[in-house]
Amino acid sequence: MFERPAPDRPRLAETLLGLRPHHLANAVVAFLFASTGPVALILTIGIAGGLSTETLSSWIFIGFVGGGAITFVMSWIYKQPLAFAWTISGTAIVGPALLKYPFGEIVGAYMVTGAVMILLGVSGGFKAIMRITPQPIVMAMVAGVFLKFGILAVDAFDKELKIAAAAAVAFIVFSFWKPVAKVLPPVLNAHEAMKDDAPILHEKLLTTSSPAFRAGGYRDEEAGEGTNVASHFEFALGDVEKGFQEAAVVVEREFHTRPVHQGYIEPHSATARWNTDGSVTVWASSQGHFALRDHTAHMLGLPVSKVTIIPMEIGGGFGGKGMGGCYLEPMAAALSRKTGQPVKLTMSRTEVFLGTGPTSASHIKVRMGATKDGRITAAEGELIYEAGAFPGSPVSSGCRTMLGPYDIPNVRQEGFD
Repeated sequence: MFERPAPDRPRLAETLLGLRPHHLANAVVAFLFASTGPVALILTIGIAGGLSTETLSSWIFIGFVGGGAITFVMSWIYKQPLAFAWTISGTAIVGPALLKYPFGEIVGAYMVTGAVMILLGVSGGFKAIMRITPQPIVMAMVAGVFLKFGILAVDAFDKELKIAAAAAVAFIVFSFWKPVAKVLPPVLNAHEAMKDDAPILHEKLLTTSSPAFRAGGYRDEEAGEGTNVASHFEFALGDVEKGFQEAAVVVEREFHTRPVHQGYIEPHSATARWNTDGSVTVWASSQGHFALRDHTAHMLGLPVSKVTIIPMEIGGGFGGKGMGGCYLEPMAAALSRKTGQPVKLTMSRTEVFLGTGPTSASHIKVRMGATKDGRITAAEGELIYEAGAFPGSPVSSGCRTMLGPYDIPNVRQEGFD
């Protein structure tokens, strides 16, 4: 049921005269929300069905403008910021906006949003925006982060107009003005990242050459040509070329795997008790308790002698709860120190998939030679692991274990992180 119209609702003239720069910012944020997930999905399905982008854009904007008009009218009559017709944009923006701005200003901001949508629809700007919006469906999936950015942007225009306006102009110029904008091509696999002309993610990254240490180091300053390779090392034994000459059969194969989560049944869970002497005891399931102790001590700024890890039964790990599987333990310990009570933290299944690391994608090239009686005389392998945005794949473990079960006199393995 709607409330009856309130007698003190703002007049149209008062709202228009009260428009401020943050209303335009609110409009842009609302439009970006509306033009990400749902619109991209409609376009994808429609184009797959044979409709043109122009036709789909027209219908989409008719829906937006029509829905916006209904929202304006209903909001104005009943003095309620009804967001049902705006779907994502209205639902996301109205609630936080009410905490900061009066109702009349919100209605005004929606009017500006409607005007922006009409202008972009008539001018064809929507089509251009859809071409440059990166991964629109993914953006809608991380709407929580995007919404926070939008609220901060609106607030900045309201409180620091000159600074916010200058930042917005700079962003537009450097992002979209062709003479100065530099759009980097996406790098989607390790082979592309290792090319000479690939964009460099970390300008100061230094390639390490020992598998005994963590991958990647950082220079104090940028020096010469950069690299995306955090670690490059080689294991060698015997004379590989001689071994292949002795072989009657030589087989060469390539294998490619994708990033995949380990999918262990037991989610991450940790219980911590901060003791009165400044030490902490943590009960956790892990494949590497000493590594977990070291990581927890480092994050809390404690000597390792002050951290005790008590291993519990583990409900599956498959590498996901090894040296890099330290997620909840430091947080549980810090909360226990704060509260003076034992603290237990357990991830939900969704949190496990979103917040813990999957195994790396890999590109493995193997060449093996054997005699007719089945004796392997030589083996050569190239293992390239994709660590993601930061160094740290398990490529060294892959190199150490791949040929471990075999007695091969001549071996050479090359690993890349």
